[in-house]
Amino acid sequence: MMSGTRTVKYEVDCIYKQHLYNQGFTFCFKGDVTKCDTCPYRHPKEYEIEESWASTEVEDDTLWMSAD
Repeated sequence: MMSGTRTVKYEVDCIYKQHLYNQGFTFCFKGDVTKCDTCPYRHPKEYEIEESWASTEVEDDTLWMSAD
């Protein structure tokens, strides 16, 4: 078994701006989504998250049996 962890940083331009990517919508919970650059409620934020992963690898060869 193998596993690992890494830290990833990403930034959002405003915490109030939301997206429904599968429907093509962008909306805002506080201001006017068409004026994001000048919105008085604009609040950018940087997030730091930790991603973990795990993988199982079969080290033995698989034994195939035939029913003759």
